[in-house]
Amino acid sequence: MFFSVKYPEIMEAVEEKLKKQVEDKGFDFEAIKKDVDAGLSFEREYYGIVSWGLNYALMRVVSEPLFIDYSEVFWIYGAKTTSDDYCVVIYFFDGSDTLFKVRDEKDIKSIFKLIINSNPDTLIGYSKKNEKKYKAYKKSLGIEDEQSDTPTVPKPVAKLPRDKVKSMKNKFEYIISLSEKLAGIDKFWYFKTNEPLNKEDIRKWCKSNGVSLPESFVTILTRTNGFCVDYSSTVGYFNINRFDVESTTNSLYSRTKEEMLAREYKHYKNCHSCFGWLNHQCLYYNPYTGEIFIEKERYKYTLIEDFEKEILDKVISYLEKKVIRFERKERLLEENKKNNPMLEMYEKLLELRGNSDNINTGFDLYEPLTKEEISDWEKKHNIQLPQEYKDWLALSDGGRFANKWINSLENLRIENLIIDTDEGKDYIIIASLSLSSDYLLLDPETSELVVVTDDGDLEEGDFVYDIFEQGFEYLELFD
Repeated sequence: MFFSVKYPEIMEAVEEKLKKQVEDKGFDFEAIKKDVDAGLSFEREYYGIVSWGLNYALMRVVSEPLFIDYSEVFWIYGAKTTSDDYCVVIYFFDGSDTLFKVRDEKDIKSIFKLIINSNPDTLIGYSKKNEKKYKAYKKSLGIEDEQSDTPTVPKPVAKLPRDKVKSMKNKFEYIISLSEKLAGIDKFWYFKTNEPLNKEDIRKWCKSNGVSLPESFVTILTRTNGFCVDYSSTVGYFNINRFDVESTTNSLYSRTKEEMLAREYKHYKNCHSCFGWLNHQCLYYNPYTGEIFIEKERYKYTLIEDFEKEILDKVISYLEKKVIRFERKERLLEENKKNNPMLEMYEKLLELRGNSDNINTGFDLYEPLTKEEISDWEKKHNIQLPQEYKDWLALSDGGRFANKWINSLENLRIENLIIDTDEGKDYIIIASLSLSSDYLLLDPETSELVVVTDDGDLEEGDFVYDIFEQGFEYLELFD
């Protein structure tokens, strides 16, 4: 009688503990239950069972309720106990482990199959080699080695922690989903993904060419071999398309394959490879250490300590802001068109670009800004912007056409967009006027516009003439 009364209460408490574990990891508990309850189940002592699904397992045991995410399993092996029973031992990337009994050897193989299908990187089987790696791994975690022969899987030095990989993959998937959403809101928004690369092929290529690719870069490669957003380096263009496992270092780096493998020269630090951009700033990596750098100033490389926070989070922030702005675009645009002197230029660009599904990639027009956003920027930076530029921002926050590029408001204060002229004065780049070094500049002290030519000469600038009238002449000439 006591057991029949207490058993439901006990299992309810177990479920609550499991639910907390699942939700702490950001998962839906009901979805997890549906996954595992449709899989394999094995009885456990202390009124419990372990249910194995396609991607997760739930150990419903009074003494140790446990949610198992297969992506966090790094080593699993089966063994025969002193009796006729079998057991399965699982070791996780955080150094923890667990053990449970199964009926026979076939059960072990069934569990192995489920985990391997979900996480091919899982190590299988007990060996002295794995034991040695486990001890080294625990030492790297700062965990004192217990006096036992219990093995577990090591965390490879060159690899990211598994929770980091999982987080990065989730964030990169989120970046792609945001891009898809933007493309659904505005047909002129552009993004592109490609077929992914196989991690094993990438590893073989690295080994044969003497290259250490950043693990975060490899993670992206296995999701998409190339990723481009809105044609512009303002968001982040991971220039991976030139990389494939058939290439050699001769085509990718400033050193030959033989030099990369030998590593006999001294100045390896100057051998960087660019693999993308973020906000007009190039991303590089050292092919010998796998370290990532960002070129915030020309030829000055800053080490990226955390690719996820310093790169992916910034892309996500940018795209989330874009979603909000694009969702309000049509309503705000109708408001800002009223009595706007730049409307004629905007509509002419729309006509030239075409409003059909055949997107002319030479033209980029962006979402408008509110007057408050523009005013807040001026107050924050204590700079008075030219009225014509502000009128344009109310229609399009930046733009591109005819080899001319109008900077967005957000990009005006980026370090590498400020020019130090021969007179020793800083100017902010409002627009690039050609593919070379012609720029329309803003004097932050006087709010006057000037043009700097290829020769470094400064001339009086005019927003409409230098950008639009000359741009339209260029298009008519090459029409």
